[in-house]
Amino acid sequence: MRVKNVGQSVIEFAPKASSLKLFGYASSSSSEIVTVGNKKLTQFEALDENDRYIEPNEIIDETRFIFLPNPVELGFRLELEIISLKTYTWRTSSIVEESSANAIIATSITAVEEG
Repeated sequence: MRVKNVGQSVIEFAPKASSLKLFGYASSSSSEIVTVGNKKLTQFEALDENDRYIEPNEIIDETRFIFLPNPVELGFRLELEIISLKTYTWRTSSIVEESSANAIIATSITAVEEG
């Protein structure tokens, strides 16, 4: 996870509100081409308790291992949500394919200036 403040203001994070969510593939019996469904498997706090705010041009970078007890059928989706004290919200997501077991998946979010 990588969060960068590209604005000129300090952004204060809402305590324990930001999250990293893990979604799994939901199979379908449809014979048509459709959007693949997904189900939320779990959710983690995205920011460390020491990350209460981010200064202009500051970057918060964290790598996390996630153990998946069941084999990945198709892939999964990671969704990062950052929430500020002023109720601004930023979201980004990444799709991780089953064949990407050894890949490094970088999810980043860029915060815009509040005001």
